[in-house]
This record gives sequence, C-alpha cells and structure tokens, in this order.
Amino acid sequence: MAGGKVINNLRAGDLRKAWSLAQEMTEANSLNSLMEILLERGPSLIPFESFYYVRLSGEEAPFPERITYHNTSFGDDLWRDYIEEEYWKQDPMAVIYVEPGMKNVPIRVNRISNFYESAVYRDLLNRYGVHTPMSMRMEFLSRASVVGVVQMRGARAYTKTDESMMALLAPHLTRNFAYCELVEASPRDNASAAVMAVARGAGLTRRETEILSLVKQGLSNMQLAARLYLSDKTVKTHMTRILRKTGARNRVELLAAMLAPHERPV
Repeated sequence: MAGGKVINNLRAGDLRKAWSLAQEMTEANSLNSLMEILLERGPSLIPFESFYYVRLSGEEAPFPERITYHNTSFGDDLWRDYIEEEYWKQDPMAVIYVEPGMKNVPIRVNRISNFYESAVYRDLLNRYGVHTPMSMRMEFLSRASVVGVVQMRGARAYTKTDESMMALLAPHLTRNFAYCELVEASPRDNASAAVMAVARGAGLTRRETEILSLVKQGLSNMQLAARLYLSDKTVKTHMTRILRKTGARNRVELLAAMLAPHERPV
C-alpha cells in the first residue's frame, strides 16, 4: 500500500512521529512544559485548536470545579456553564468523568448518534464556537484525569484514525501528566528524609542517591547528564539500576515512593 504499512489505521510515519513525541514528553518536568510540548507537536498527530486536561478529584461531586489546564480564552467560562447549567446531565460524553471502565477509550462526539442535535452541542458548545471534541479518561497510580482535544467551528471532524492515535498516546500522556504533577507536589530539597529513606532501603550507591535526589526535583535524563557532567547513556544506566533496586517500574512510581502522604496531589 502506498505510504507504508498501516497498523490500527496508523501509517508507519505516524507511528514514528508518535514515538518521537512520547520521547520528548519524558523531558518535561512541569505541567506547563508538558503542555508546551503537546501544543507544539500534538497537532501534527491529532489536529486540534485547543487542548485541555482535567484532574478528577475522586470526591462525591461528579465533576471537578474547574479545568486544570487548557490553552483557550474561553475554557474556564465553558466549564463553568457546563457545570452550573447542568449540561453534564444530558451529555453522553460525561460517562468518561464518572465511569472508571472508560479509561483509555477515546470518545469523539461525531460518532455519537444525534449528538449535534443535543442541547449540550446546540446551546453550549455552539455558544463558544466548539465543533468537535474528542476526550479520554486516564487512570494511573489510583488517580484519574481526562484529556481532550477540540476542533473549532469550520474545522474537520475527528476520524477513526485520530481516535487510534489518541489511544496510542494514552499511556504516555497518563504517565507524564502523573509524573509532572508529582514533581510539582514534591518539595525541592536535595537531601530530604524521603530520598534518604528510599536510598537506604534500596541500597543505592552515593552516585545513585545523588541522581535520586535530582529526580525528586524533576530533572529529566538530559538535565541530569548536563548537571552531573555525564553522558546520556551513563545516566540511563544509573536510572535502570535505581529502578531495579527500588522495585519501581518507572519514574512516576519512583517519585511517588519519595512523597509523604500529605505531599501527594489529590
């Protein structure tokens, strides 16, 4: 087939771009820097004019009071109207906020029957010029969130290929949003008791402990290499050993192990 092999509606070139974006996201050490990467690189994989991230609190209220991050001038107002005017009660996409079983399942409104005749589209989304949203619930480390992309009035609707791309990026989005939130919740001290407790418990060397303390500050592998005058390969080797000794599967679990319960984001 012209253009290369197709896997789940995605061509080989799209898969390479997705992998490149996933790798770049691992260099983010704050939600703002992660959002900057997504806003710059994301539209080449999934077309969107706005992107939003909603942290679900897990409390009894069905929805959080505000959007955590978005790149629009109207996002806060739209969310306020959505909650206060109770559009969520008749929104078929609202299932992603309340049903854990919907995790990592992208939903695009243009595949929902009669959505464009619904009040939430006719009266709310039209009010702000929104044409086609696609959203997805994510869960990681017992925490849930929702990410969404939006096409505005006049843009094309989302396709099955876009849906496949969002599903492909899901685990990377989940892991990196969780990591950046944990970084921002973590105190910026180099010799915290939490770092030393993990280091002693895992039997880390002095160099590994030093790297662990910098990981707690949110430094990426590239930043670690520059700070410690090491090669990227050496840093990756140290990180592999730290993960193996601590039993953590990735940086998110490693960082979570160094946070006291009162420091963890809710």
